[in-house]
Amino acid sequence: MKIPIVTFVGRSGAGKTTLLVKLIAELRRRGYRVATIKHHSHNGFDIDQPGKDSWRHARAGSEHVIVAAPDKMATYRILDHELSLGELAATISGVDLVLVEGYKQAELPTFEVVRAANSLDLVARPEYRFAVATDTPLDLPVPQYGLDDIQGIADCIEGRFLQRERGVRRDNARSGISYAQALETTLGYVEPLGVETVDLAQACGRVVARDLDALVDSPSVDASLKDGYAVLSRDIAGARAASPVRLRLAGVAAAGHHCAEGVQPGTAVRVLTGAPIPREAEAVVSAEFASDDGQVVTIVNDAEPGRNILARGSDVAMGETVVAAGTVLRPVTVGLLAAAGHARVPVYRRPRVAILATGDEVVAPGTPLAPGKLYASNVATLAAWCSSAGLAVTTRILPDARDAILAGLQESLAEHDAILTSGGAWNSDRDLVVRLLDELGWHKHYHRVRMGPGKAVAFGLWQGKPVFCLPGGPPSNHMAFLQLALPGLGRLEGRTRPGLPVQVARLARGVQGQLEWTQFIHGRLERSAEGLIVHPMRLKSRLQEMAGTEAIVKVPEGVEQIPEGTVIEVQLLGPLDMRSGGGF
Repeated sequence: MKIPIVTFVGRSGAGKTTLLVKLIAELRRRGYRVATIKHHSHNGFDIDQPGKDSWRHARAGSEHVIVAAPDKMATYRILDHELSLGELAATISGVDLVLVEGYKQAELPTFEVVRAANSLDLVARPEYRFAVATDTPLDLPVPQYGLDDIQGIADCIEGRFLQRERGVRRDNARSGISYAQALETTLGYVEPLGVETVDLAQACGRVVARDLDALVDSPSVDASLKDGYAVLSRDIAGARAASPVRLRLAGVAAAGHHCAEGVQPGTAVRVLTGAPIPREAEAVVSAEFASDDGQVVTIVNDAEPGRNILARGSDVAMGETVVAAGTVLRPVTVGLLAAAGHARVPVYRRPRVAILATGDEVVAPGTPLAPGKLYASNVATLAAWCSSAGLAVTTRILPDARDAILAGLQESLAEHDAILTSGGAWNSDRDLVVRLLDELGWHKHYHRVRMGPGKAVAFGLWQGKPVFCLPGGPPSNHMAFLQLALPGLGRLEGRTRPGLPVQVARLARGVQGQLEWTQFIHGRLERSAEGLIVHPMRLKSRLQEMAGTEAIVKVPEGVEQIPEGTVIEVQLLGPLDMRSGGGF
């Protein structure tokens, strides 16, 4: 297979080399072999050190010098013309990818690097530009990444160039499973917790554990829907303002009291809202169409049988199922259960969640921030999501030390129903979490998912309890939580359709995806006369972008782009999203 070549171009000083050095290290960490070509537009540079044997060979007139050692080699030669990029690339073998710095006019996939303080003038050929790394939003129809978003850029490169071989995915063990498979696996292996019985006052937002039937009829008798007069319909069939009907007032019925009087031909009983319907009465004439003087009722409108009467059991009938198992209780549902005779209800227990952040550089908010340290924003975000869903949460920050992480995991397992870890999910020397869980004997179901951001996420069961290992980068951490951990926690508390709620919206501009994975894009919402509009976001700050997100656009695996104006489903991020059913 031909080795893919990607060029990185930009104005001088944009930061191409710095970005590429970090990108090469990240791709290497992911297991890929990378070669690079650096283009110099000027003559006169020398790649050998004066005084070295190879330098002396060249000075003596050798036109092609090769320096060989057991673990590496170098070659350089004198040229009578500049070699093309294709000729240079043809000399490379044994790698997965060639990254090129320079060659602005190359007819190859091009990643442009832009730094606002340097220049906003673009140099890439538009027809070959597929993405941009920038520190300022640009009006371009391609994905945009921050200059320091190396994981996002690596995800882009990996998804576009490193997971295809003759149309078949290569090395699935390395590239991970699809997002759809990961979600299905998560929901398939997480089981609801045990059942507890709670008072109705504490039941809102909880998931009902079994079908609940009405214990009584509600209302328990036929009742009046309005203040008015209970009558026989035939007695007032012709009543009009011009020809009123007069009936004898036979009594009064009030809510909560038994009515001894019945309705006979030529009589009426005054009834108040909610009062039992007197015997033999067929309808209630609203008070706006009738009046009485204490003895005679004057009626100016007719009322067919059943008018203004709430039949016994019409709200709930004894024995009928009023709330099905798996229902998330809302305030009105709680009221329905009360009307059906329930004071306490069986619900699934809510999980206790431990959130463990790892990293020597991470410190708790509120403590002094030393140089090189950063506050644990991931922990704060995850804890806020869980708390807003009514879950009990504890948080800990652990150093990148084997014993500390082991102790934190073991203590959390004993006291919680689920564990979320933040950071340490990749494979570097300091990414210990997944490796330690492997040693502890957890049942790992996946590690790495074809999704962006969030690829490095892992999930498994440890002594029957779900553990989600989330990447450390804020966008990856947040997206992996929303798309996989959040639905898993929802299933743990009994939800049948866990995850973020969805709504239809129209794309304000087109979005690009990756053929080999599912792409998630932050969005801002706008309400218009034609409906909801979603604007994919182009902000330079990861945390600011996340904070301003109101919706998430999903570009499914296998779809390279969704055009502007397309009506799609978007995930909504609201104050209590986890309590809403549904999701992608």
